[in-house]
Amino acid sequence: MTMNRQHFPALFSVIILAFTVFSCGNSDNEGSENQIDFQRTDNSVAIRVLNDADVLNPMLSSINTSTMISDQVFQYMLTNDPETLDLVPQLAKSRPAVENLEDGPYKGGLKFTFEIHEEAVWDDGTPVTGEDYVFTVKLLKIPGLANQNISLYTAFLVDAEVDADNPKKFHVYYNERSWQAEEIAGNLFHIMPKHIYDENGLLDDIPLRDLSDTEKAAQLVESSDQIKQFMDAFSDPKFSREIITGCGPYEFEEWVTGQRIVINKKDNWWGKDLAPQFPGLQAFPDQIIIRPIPEDPTAITAIKSEEIDVVVGIPPADYVEMVNNEIVTDKYNLFTTEQLAHYFLYVNTEKSQLSDKRVRRALAHSLNVDTIINQVYKGFGKRPASPVHPMSPDYNKSLSPIDFNPQKAIALLEEAGWKDSNNNGIVDKTIDGKLTELSIEYGLGANRPTAESVGLLIKDFALKVGIDIQLVPLELTQWVARLNQRDYDLYSGGLRQQIRWNPRQIWHSTGPNRTAFGNAQMDEMIDKAELIMDVEERRLIYNELQRIINDEQPIISLMIPQSRMAIHKRFETPFTPIYPSFFPNLVKLKKELVGNK
Repeated sequence: MTMNRQHFPALFSVIILAFTVFSCGNSDNEGSENQIDFQRTDNSVAIRVLNDADVLNPMLSSINTSTMISDQVFQYMLTNDPETLDLVPQLAKSRPAVENLEDGPYKGGLKFTFEIHEEAVWDDGTPVTGEDYVFTVKLLKIPGLANQNISLYTAFLVDAEVDADNPKKFHVYYNERSWQAEEIAGNLFHIMPKHIYDENGLLDDIPLRDLSDTEKAAQLVESSDQIKQFMDAFSDPKFSREIITGCGPYEFEEWVTGQRIVINKKDNWWGKDLAPQFPGLQAFPDQIIIRPIPEDPTAITAIKSEEIDVVVGIPPADYVEMVNNEIVTDKYNLFTTEQLAHYFLYVNTEKSQLSDKRVRRALAHSLNVDTIINQVYKGFGKRPASPVHPMSPDYNKSLSPIDFNPQKAIALLEEAGWKDSNNNGIVDKTIDGKLTELSIEYGLGANRPTAESVGLLIKDFALKVGIDIQLVPLELTQWVARLNQRDYDLYSGGLRQQIRWNPRQIWHSTGPNRTAFGNAQMDEMIDKAELIMDVEERRLIYNELQRIINDEQPIISLMIPQSRMAIHKRFETPFTPIYPSFFPNLVKLKKELVGNK
């Protein structure tokens, strides 16, 4: 099962989420780590990831691995407390002051005022200022430049200006009062250094308010030589692999494709003395090494030889075996945590054989999802009825997952005109005068045994109701490209989730909308809900959206996973339901081992 990056705004601050962390380590060894002969006792943390990064430019990346690196090299104005999930200051000295605008050009909107830490500087010692924030928002507003998964959330963020008396202070303007405005302004995007990424000041004379106007922005991209020059320069590979300049606690050292990405803690980290007062600035490892290891057996071998320190997404069967393996439990603690993630099947509703909701529902009814969870995932997951996480107060509790009912699946297929007319086991129907069998390509990640096991079960379940499924394994980057082009039938997907649901990215027609499902009515509902400040009133709309999705099945929900992870016993860290279940900068060497570095 592949988890693609989906950058949602941070989790809304009023929610305090209770979750359980289960330790599956060998309790006989707890507290005796200093008597164990570890292979390494240094403060360097090696983290296994499934996929290599795509780019190390946070405005252009679309892979979770890239975000993991960017979160350490760059910073947000606000970040999340890993346990309470509250928004807390990072680059900002505090959460912003907020003002309802009652007059002026943005009447009816909001004004946020942020102030950046005086000590905050970029890698070259240049101060971080409000100009960098304004520059970053311009990046998000230039059509076709930044990752659309981020930029589409900034529609109501229309302007920002630096305070006349203090370059570290700035004001952000919304032309509407959106319930998610603070977290979008403070935690949607990393702040980027203007003097590095626009050293010639090509965007200086382009007002942000003009870029916030869709028509003006499109005209500027066509007519402005400065913007064209900037876009070419910004997209230069050197800003994705060589020049990686941030203001976070870590600085880029090297990227060996397919092997490792290394970042080192700065000797002169400006936030070090502020960290006791501002936990969002804490950074404990001296070095973080990201190790892409797509093959699970190779990762298990690396655990047993202590080559890696943190592993998430351990295959369920391997995890169960490791819990009872003293070679592993002597050196690692094993944990499961509830995860804000969703495994499901993308259904391309543009495809003729999947455009009828009866076919989609028939496919959903054909799948014994409980068997998939118990057999492949060893019970480490539970079924949802919608794309909203069951932990969320926005989850529609009146809905039920589509039940396993092969007889109903067959009846729905017959109702849609699909019958096995030639008795070969595959339903068919005449389309444009040609007998067409219901054959569907199912995309999954290559060299992923768990994904293959799920795919084989789905193929078997579907065949029993007359649907032929062909498994198509490809590398992640290939599948992401096909998804974005809607060049697929069915795809095994996974996305990060948020506690407060915002359906814009997945379900609004202006977003990527990989399932091609939606209409003007849904767009209107999504637009309306974003501007409703009352939680209960907004929830009525979100409940209806979930009902429509449950009824139409443009995605087929499989499970909410539990993260299965191992962490070397020389480290401790808080766990979180936010993917990937831990913050790399908070992995802390245990005090009794510090002297052995």
